[in-house]
Amino acid sequence: MIGKLYKQMCKETLKPIGIALGLAWAFLALFLVSSFFSSQGEWISVTFIIQFFVLFAAHLAIYFITIVQDYKNMEGARSYFYRSIPASGREFTAARTLYYLTFSLLTMVSAGLQLLLSVFRSLQLFTAEPVRPSMDEMLDFIGQMVKPIFFSSATPIFILSLITGLLLSAAVLSFSVTVGSAWFFRKLGAGGPVVVLIITQFAQSLASFAFGFILHIPTGDSFEAALDGLPVTATIEEALQVINDELYQMLSSQIPLILLSLAFTFLFWALTVYTTDRKIDIR
Repeated sequence: MIGKLYKQMCKETLKPIGIALGLAWAFLALFLVSSFFSSQGEWISVTFIIQFFVLFAAHLAIYFITIVQDYKNMEGARSYFYRSIPASGREFTAARTLYYLTFSLLTMVSAGLQLLLSVFRSLQLFTAEPVRPSMDEMLDFIGQMVKPIFFSSATPIFILSLITGLLLSAAVLSFSVTVGSAWFFRKLGAGGPVVVLIITQFAQSLASFAFGFILHIPTGDSFEAALDGLPVTATIEEALQVINDELYQMLSSQIPLILLSLAFTFLFWALTVYTTDRKIDIR
């Protein structure tokens, strides 16, 4: 049942998200093509800046599209169909979590690829010929930069932090849509979930800040200080070693916050399941 719900939710959301992603990639293609045929540096610079704004706007739109589509599925125009399905609150919540995780990952991958292509092309355009980087050099540089994250002692904590963040985001969105369609929030229509989302994110951030302040969790200042303390003659290997050590120390100190995020995740899941089981009628 979870798989069927998940496929139906994704099917109804793919079209608007495909349009948003298509616009972002189309504008990136325009920037790349114009950079090969235009010799006007000012035009290329303006196009590059606009491309970043389009990239940000498109992926922000995807964020709200998933919320609005989930609202229509669970509490709005299409709720009659989903409420006729003999599924429990746990099954609905699990399917919606997979739904949000799918489009969050899709957005991350799409944004990452677009940033890589646009930054690489910009470096080629605005760097002098002798030091102009090739694609192999660019990929090697990126590999060296991400090595401390994905191939070091800090990797397990980083992966745990990333997974926890994605799960918490999905739980918050599911909770916001469910509660944002109930009680006095229902009068706001599709704006109800957005209001609940803002309130929830603020409360969660405030609680995390207070928790970190009480436990004296470092904020990353030591990381910056260690990098600033490197001598000018430091090699890339020495710099990467410092980044690796400091990243491990910084991520290790974040474990209490990761555990707090997991606690928030299960809390929001439980509240969403409880509310869904009661099948709140927003009409």
